[in-house]
Amino acid sequence: MKAEFRKKICIIMTLSVLILGTCGLIPIKEVSADTPRLMVSDYSIDKEKIYPGDTFKITFTLKNNALNRVSNIKCKISSDNGQFLPVNSPGTAYIDEIYGEEEETLSFTLKADKGLKENAYKITIKTEYENWNGSYENVDEIYIPVSYEARAKIYGAYIIEEDIRLGDNIEIVASVNNIGNSDIYNVEAVCKGDNITQTDQFIGTIEVGKSANIDLITKTIALGRGDRINKLYVNYEDKDGNKYTDEYRLGVSGVINVMEQDYSDIITVKEGPEKKGEGNWYGIIIGIVVLCIVLFFIVRRIKYKRRISKEFE
Repeated sequence: MKAEFRKKICIIMTLSVLILGTCGLIPIKEVSADTPRLMVSDYSIDKEKIYPGDTFKITFTLKNNALNRVSNIKCKISSDNGQFLPVNSPGTAYIDEIYGEEEETLSFTLKADKGLKENAYKITIKTEYENWNGSYENVDEIYIPVSYEARAKIYGAYIIEEDIRLGDNIEIVASVNNIGNSDIYNVEAVCKGDNITQTDQFIGTIEVGKSANIDLITKTIALGRGDRINKLYVNYEDKDGNKYTDEYRLGVSGVINVMEQDYSDIITVKEGPEKKGEGNWYGIIIGIVVLCIVLFFIVRRIKYKRRISKEFE
């Protein structure tokens, strides 16, 4: 009964205002309600770069830019051709209400398709909501850049020399392969460590799926010990100038077995011509002495024979 009575009172008051306004007794002003404007005000992604196949979280803010409260808010996130698919959710969220000039934050976890090319892809955020004056809909678009990962790997690094001595020059050879999805630039090979001098080789650009050879000459400067580590590095950049490095330990886990120099196999220098002359003089003197001795005995024998002959005459 009370509800019906209140309803009748409201109707009577409304009719009274209209009648009096029509008669000019009450000025009637045109009353307009602010149209709700619920839209995405900002967003963020939890990864600096997104590669094909990556899972990432997108967080955005819905702001009610009007003065009126909105309710029954349904928010749906999607991409045109399934480039980004929701993870562990249907890609929708529900909010009871957002008061005028207030905000609400939502987050969705998405997965990028593995077959995406390097490009920017559109994400659509569709919002449906109501207020006392009717139902509304808003569509916001966000573009997410997908990048290709730059990756290089060192393979087959080894030292050509086997018996390595302190102070020796040694040759280090290897190959560097581009195993990423984009070209790599300003590729440079560097070897350095505790046993060897630092040396480098500029290679340049390596295209996707290609490789390049590394050939470095360095010198040993310290004996090998377990705490002396030596490495081969490959430095490179992606198309945006971001720098990357791959490294490889030389020798056995970075230790190059450098030994002391061995001088036992060095050939003795032959004697000079002066000593050869002295040897010749020694031979001549010995020959003369021997000749004198022989002549002495010959002369003595001749004298002995002559004396015997005189005794028998």
